[in-house]
Amino acid sequence: MSGKDLIAAVQSNDLDSARLLLSGHANTEIRDEHGWTPLCWAAGAGNIEAIDLLLQHGADPFAAGSDQRTPYQIAAAAGKKIPAARLAKAEVDSGRCEALEHSSGRGIPRRYCRAYKLADLRRFPGWRQAIEPAAGDGSFVFLHVDLRVTQTISPDEGVLYNDQSVEWRTFCTEQLHFQIPENDGQQVK
Repeated sequence: MSGKDLIAAVQSNDLDSARLLLSGHANTEIRDEHGWTPLCWAAGAGNIEAIDLLLQHGADPFAAGSDQRTPYQIAAAAGKKIPAARLAKAEVDSGRCEALEHSSGRGIPRRYCRAYKLADLRRFPGWRQAIEPAAGDGSFVFLHVDLRVTQTISPDEGVLYNDQSVEWRTFCTEQLHFQIPENDGQQVK
């Protein structure tokens, strides 16, 4: 079996295969073409059982993918609150950082953003004013705390839409259910 079998097992939620691979000392830090580890995939899916299994076998809660997001940040961006909280605790419990310097802490310079399918944002009537990316409805874009939409997790890179209207704020909170995690220290006003 290849090292990427563990990633495939996590992606397909085949925890029996994942356990078998881990008992054979599969590499928890193996990366796919996106630079994501099995823990990144479990975080994005919000799969607590897979997260716990991988952490028990030594998965690094700080291992960021090519997009420079940690598993915590991936779970938070996917709106997976309980898995994000579990990963935040794993960062602190690792003993490798000061409480406010981990990726889930308030001291991190990168602010929260959440990934959405482009199709979801196109439902907003004012979206037609956005700069359209050359991507289909299934592609993901990122909504930031200031309600700016970008093509990447960087709030200043690839800005597609930057509207501060009441209508946009209402759409983001009521239709997209966008809210800042409690530990980020910011709220959409």
